[in-house]
Amino acid sequence: MATRGGLRVCMGGTFDRLHKGHELLLRQAASVVAPGGRLVIGVTGDEYLRAKDKALSIMIEPLGERMIRAVHCVRQARPDVAVCPVELTDPYGPSITDPKMDMIVVSKETQAGGAMCNEIRAGKGWPAMAVETIDLVSEGGAVGEHVPVDQKMSSSGARAAAVGTLLDGDALFCRQSPSSRPYTIGLTGGIASGKSLVSKLLAEAHPAEVEVIDCDKLGHSAYLKGTECFDQLVAEFGAQIVGEDGEVNRRALGPIVFASPDRLQALNGIVWPVIRAMVLDHIAASTAKVCVVEAAVLLLAGWESLVDEVWLVSVRRQVALERLMARNKIDEATALQKIDAQQLTMSPTVAYNKAHVLISNDLSIDHLGDVLRGAWDKLDARRERTLANIAAAGGAESLPARWVALSEGLGLETDRQAVWWRVLRDRYSHRRRHHRTLPYLETLFEAYDSCHSQLSQPASVALALFFHSADWDPRRSATENAEKSAARCREFCAALNPPMGPGEASAVDWIERVGEGGAAEGDLAFFLDVLDSPLAAEPGSYSAAALAAHLESHHLSDAEWRVARTAYLDARYLKPPQIFRTKHFATREEAARRNIAAEIDALRAMRGDSVDESPKATRSSY
Repeated sequence: MATRGGLRVCMGGTFDRLHKGHELLLRQAASVVAPGGRLVIGVTGDEYLRAKDKALSIMIEPLGERMIRAVHCVRQARPDVAVCPVELTDPYGPSITDPKMDMIVVSKETQAGGAMCNEIRAGKGWPAMAVETIDLVSEGGAVGEHVPVDQKMSSSGARAAAVGTLLDGDALFCRQSPSSRPYTIGLTGGIASGKSLVSKLLAEAHPAEVEVIDCDKLGHSAYLKGTECFDQLVAEFGAQIVGEDGEVNRRALGPIVFASPDRLQALNGIVWPVIRAMVLDHIAASTAKVCVVEAAVLLLAGWESLVDEVWLVSVRRQVALERLMARNKIDEATALQKIDAQQLTMSPTVAYNKAHVLISNDLSIDHLGDVLRGAWDKLDARRERTLANIAAAGGAESLPARWVALSEGLGLETDRQAVWWRVLRDRYSHRRRHHRTLPYLETLFEAYDSCHSQLSQPASVALALFFHSADWDPRRSATENAEKSAARCREFCAALNPPMGPGEASAVDWIERVGEGGAAEGDLAFFLDVLDSPLAAEPGSYSAAALAAHLESHHLSDAEWRVARTAYLDARYLKPPQIFRTKHFATREEAARRNIAAEIDALRAMRGDSVDESPKATRSSY
């Protein structure tokens, strides 16, 4: 058991998918900080991780989220300690930039790293740090705890286990295509990732069930001589793109369109709609159980709406480089140029955040086959899941059942109900959402049920609840988020039969008011009170929601979050004479104010001075 003594203690790690071992290490580090001391937590930065090109690094949580979870863990153990999260851009961090650092905490596995830090310090003439080594897995290990074998975890193991599964979990997931149509996978990935190999292996393994729709081949046929697309291309780019055979010469067209983003956009504007229509025709005519739509531009072109789920084939940069050089017989510089050019149009992180399933193709074909067998087994059960099935299974008060009842009542066609449910479900269950989630939506509908009998337009309030955070980004203002979500609701209402009426228009208007808060009357007042009702939750649930809200704002530094959150809570909720606008929710006023005041007190009491070396050290670069 360690004793306290370090005034400036440091530690480091990736801290992805924070698990039991991380928590023990963090709490032990907190325990050795002397009263009035500081714990500097180095968290491996996103850019550094990309440079290291680790397997499945695309699945590692953003830097800001990892920082928040690590800091929260320490503050629960030692609220009196000043916690300073810093971004690591090398293996050493502040241990070799701060001469006053007097202790480093390491695990048994990283003990050599602590010794290396002291060697570098000695070369600078700085005093050595005390090295506190923690055995995370032995009996009586960190802070006297033992980690049972079945609880031992690794972040890399958790990432590997998620390959081939629904990345956002399968809660309330259903197919969006009619069950009479093939279940459709959109298969995409970067250059040399192995998309064609994946589709080939799927087709070979399930020849009676799978049809592959190759969008690259469709693209070639889209502008054959005699087609409308051919004529449009010639009109746009001139006769110079026509070869001796009378067909479009891709080698002549390529330099023209890749010389200017505007010219490339013009090409895509002509060809992509034609390919999209061809894909839909192929799916409609297919007798297969599963269609695999292979398209490098699937996400860039916005074709994810055509498929039931998106599979992203992932490969390490070095592996892609080697494969591309071998396949195209080009040198390293040319291959890197091609890889970088593609990533300018859509980064791997953006693609990952749009995908439902990740397929890793870093290793052998045999390994890829194992990955695909596991992914197919899970898909096989998933493709039978319809909106009607999950609504019936969940009961009348489940979100899918509420959605079916609401959308039917509003006149939405049955086939479109599943499409719009997936729009909402995919947004509220996205892996970067922590607060505005499906469970959060369920909590709001419980509050809605409590006041249902007092509403003049209950369907309008329900519609506003479903869409109020449908399009939400923490980097936007509350007003901008409300406007975006209202626009999404307006798009939904345009698909109704009949289209938007007065009740639906009210729902759109109410969503736009979410960012404003303030006084309101009638159903708008009830709607806003339902949104604020979680403020009165029991303290444990409120604290969990506050942490979730912090995670959603991980682009802010720890200090920025504390200042912004305190100012927001005080101005929006404590300074006005009352939080709730209706008598029905007024009984929750005292509990809500108590929770908010407690959170503000905790935020103000937190110690988290920035380290001396760099202003960027306490900021997330994500």
